[in-house]
Amino acid sequence: RCRGARVEEALLLLVLRGGSLAGAVVALFGGAGLVGIAWGQAVSPLPALAMGAWLVGRRKPLVHGADAGGGSVLRAAAPMAAHGGLQMLSPRVEFLVLSLLAGDRETGVFLAALRVFEFLGMVPNAVAQGAMPALTREALHGGEGVRRRTAGTMALVAAPAATGLALVAPGAVGLLFGVAYADGAAPLRFLAIALLPLFMNALLSWALLARGRAAWLPRLTGLRVVAALGLALVLIPRFGAVGAAAGLAGAEWLLVALGWLACRRAGF
Repeated sequence: RCRGARVEEALLLLVLRGGSLAGAVVALFGGAGLVGIAWGQAVSPLPALAMGAWLVGRRKPLVHGADAGGGSVLRAAAPMAAHGGLQMLSPRVEFLVLSLLAGDRETGVFLAALRVFEFLGMVPNAVAQGAMPALTREALHGGEGVRRRTAGTMALVAAPAATGLALVAPGAVGLLFGVAYADGAAPLRFLAIALLPLFMNALLSWALLARGRAAWLPRLTGLRVVAALGLALVLIPRFGAVGAAAGLAGAEWLLVALGWLACRRAGF
C-alpha cells in the first residue's frame, strides 16, 4: 500500500483470506475435525506471507532511496506483531483464569457477556484507522485538531453506547444466548464501564504509531495483560464472572492512563 501497489494489495488480501477459507474447507471435508481445522488456519497465512515478500521486492518504492526488502519490512513490523498478539490475549486473560478457578458455569456466563462487548470493540479501531492518514500528517507537521476531533468522535460514540449497554444488558444477553445465560447481565454491566477506555485506547495506540513509537505499544499492552492477570487472580475467586468483568474494566482504564502518559512523553 505504501508503494502505491493497490492491485497487488488486493491480490495479497485475496490470497490471505482465501487461504484461510481453503484451509478450513480442506480440513473439514477431509474429516480432520477441530484440531485439523486449527492446523489449517495456522498454516494458511504462509502462502500470503511468501507472496507479500515477493511483491514488496519487485515493486519500487515511491520515494527514491527508501528501498526496503521483505526482511527489513518484517523486522520493522515485529513490534506490531507482538502488540497484536498481546491484544488478542488481553480480553481473554479473565476467561482463562475463570476456566481454571471458577468452573464452567461462571466461565460460560462471562463469555456470553464478553461476546457482546467484543462486538462493539470493532468500532473504535475502524474509526482510528480511518483517521490514521490525518494523524500521521499531524505527527509530522504539528497541530492537534485531528486528535481533538477524533477523540470527540470516540466519546460521542462510546458514551451513549456504554450507557445503553448497561441499560439493556439483561435483555441483550437473554436475546442472544437464551435465558440460561441471563446471569451474564451483571458482568456485562461492568464491561460497559470498560467501553469508553476501550475506544480511547484505540486512539492512543494509533497516535503513538503515527508518531513513530510502534516499539512502545507491546510494552504498554504487556503491562495491561499483567495488570489484568493480577486483578483476575484477586477478584475471580471471590466474585466469579462479575469479578472477571470488573478486572477487565480496571485493566482498560489503566491502559488509558499509560497510553496518555506515553503520548505526552512522545510529544503527541
